[in-house]
Amino acid sequence: MKISIFYSKENETNNVKEIFKEKDWYLEHNYRVFLPNNLSLENPTFDLTTISQSVNDDYKELDYQLIAEFLKSKESWLSSIVEPALKKIDKTALDSYEVYLTKYGVGGGYELPNKVGLDIKKDHDGLIKTLVHEIIHLSIEEEIARNKVGHFHKERVVDLLTQKLFPEITKTPKNMPEEAKKVVDPIFNEYYPDIEKILSNVSAIRGKSSP
Repeated sequence: MKISIFYSKENETNNVKEIFKEKDWYLEHNYRVFLPNNLSLENPTFDLTTISQSVNDDYKELDYQLIAEFLKSKESWLSSIVEPALKKIDKTALDSYEVYLTKYGVGGGYELPNKVGLDIKKDHDGLIKTLVHEIIHLSIEEEIARNKVGHFHKERVVDLLTQKLFPEITKTPKNMPEEAKKVVDPIFNEYYPDIEKILSNVSAIRGKSSP
């Protein structure tokens, strides 16, 4: 399992642009979104030139370089724990993951087939937790999409999988609704490690946290 790491001013500018395209979704789900200092989701009165300039003013190459070096130093260790863990849920780690480093957004993210976004403001422990969390997302995204699982319900499933597969890692979003825990936890406990049964049963319950 290899990790390829990417970062640049252009990537950051494009990331911020995408955040603003999805601003209504972030606000609806009550996410805390990090942006360059003079930009705000609540008051997006600026143009693309302003975004580019704000990113440029904030960009320090060394910040990204140090995180990239840390992650590469953990590549073999990550492979040694992720590959056997995913086998427990009948999944296989990808040959490679593309990791995009950023200062902006909600802390992490993923995009099929193999892209992960990581917030460089996290400490080393937080970076590893988030990377593992997003790798699990990628591993079960096919079932999530097929069963049309709501946002916070799928997040809770991934949280529980992280805790089960990596007992030393816990990562529960601060904005996780109690409703999601009440719906997902008993289903997870009953059907683990069968991902399809977990997600199909979660999907059958349409709670307030599901879009």
